[in-house]
Amino acid sequence: YQFDLLVTVDAPVSEPMNLRPGFWPVAGAYSFNGEVLRRYRGAVLDRLGITAPDRTHRLFLARGNGRRLYNQSELLAVAERYGFTAVYPERLGFREQVELLASAAFVVGPSGAAFANTLFCQSGTRLLSWLPPQYNGFCSYTNVASVTGCTLRYLFTTPDQPLQGTFDPF
Repeated sequence: YQFDLLVTVDAPVSEPMNLRPGFWPVAGAYSFNGEVLRRYRGAVLDRLGITAPDRTHRLFLARGNGRRLYNQSELLAVAERYGFTAVYPERLGFREQVELLASAAFVVGPSGAAFANTLFCQSGTRLLSWLPPQYNGFCSYTNVASVTGCTLRYLFTTPDQPLQGTFDPF
């Protein structure tokens, strides 16, 4: 092919996915363009007409599809005692997810795709998730939190069985 002008657009995020057995994520394998993510965030909030609501919600990002096997009901019971409400993102429309996360003061849940929408949280929102220790170099959602000014902390859990590869936790 011959081009007079070729324009390429880098992905706003690049990260390793499902590495071969015995290899685990390392921070140096991740990259992101914070400015692109900030502009995307702003465009979505503008187009949906969502301004900075009061940060009053305490959200527990629950999963209803059985993909993450852990003691969700026990953890949710503890979270509810502290004022958290279970939210099942896969059951909500995109706008509902954005509105909820934009109004969250705290978000707790297992690491997973639902945490990508923390991009719509406001600065100062506190996030807590958990991962197996092999994922201590995982930083997808830490990068998102750095764009929005949120604080994300991880707890490292002990898997029920040995993990051989990055897909095993799923």
